Amino acid sequence: MSAIPKSGIPNRAGRMEKRKMSEALMPIWISSVHDQPGLQDLFDAGEVITSDGIKCRFIGREVRRHTLMEGIKVHNEKMEALVGKEYAIGTLKRFQVLERHLTAFMNEKYQITDINIKISTMRL
Repeated sequence: MSAIPKSGIPNRAGRMEKRKMSEALMPIWISSVHDQPGLQDLFDAGEVITSDGIKCRFIGREVRRHTLMEGIKVHNEKMEALVGKEYAIGTLKRFQVLERHLTAFMNEKYQITDINIKISTMRL
């Protein structure tokens, strides 16, 4: 006869230990969250499900998305301000060429003009 593990047996007061209570309640919590209409919208839209996305959905705030071309544009603007101080003009021109080539590549290969950075490794 095998021994019953102590972790699953209630203590003398008839309650489970705290750490085990959280494990017991986790499936109930997951099913209650899954039934929320905002979360179902994320699943239906094919969005990447993140804790930040769920939180923003519940409080009614829009999820901030960062795109590849937005990041390159911001980088080039900051670099342009530093030309002559920290960077040479040739370095800036190479990054501007990168921006043009990347735009052309995404348009030709994937028929898109920009991509969300968080999903770039998942969908390509």
